[in-house]
Amino acid sequence: VDRELPRVRTESPAGAPAVEALRAGLAGFAGARYGAAAEVPADNLAADLEAGIEVLQSLQVELFEPVRRWRRLDRSWREWAANRWRP
Repeated sequence: VDRELPRVRTESPAGAPAVEALRAGLAGFAGARYGAAAEVPADNLAADLEAGIEVLQSLQVELFEPVRRWRRLDRSWREWAANRWRP
């Protein structure tokens, strides 16, 4: 995730917060698993888990093929309209 985050920030800035949330959640769970048990409070782990679930749910919608097709069609339409009716 750390390796890909710079690429996501440049190629898809809107998706960067989701990747950063996943990164933070994974870091919290790694700290809880491999660090000292007292390092990560349970409330933080619960918040990380909830944030990760939200990110994965939004990705599930984003990657759903009909949604992807609709977004491509919408983007194409907007580009066509912008080129067609330039001021």
